[in-house]
Amino acid sequence: MLAFERFQKTMTGFSAMDSSEAFRPALEAAQVALDIDRSDWYAHALTGVGTLWTHHNHALALTHIERA
Repeated sequence: MLAFERFQKTMTGFSAMDSSEAFRPALEAAQVALDIDRSDWYAHALTGVGTLWTHHNHALALTHIERA
């Protein structure tokens, strides 16, 4: 839920921010969630979105989205 809150916060101010920095807090929280539960679909979904916007790594983002 922390990752979701950070994602929502990013989305409200996204247009004024650099995407590689804007999504970093959400990505970090989602990765912690995955450390706790590797089967958490929502953590995979937010990790996918965060990976896409923070690292522009389409292949890894897609892997997480498909896992979600």
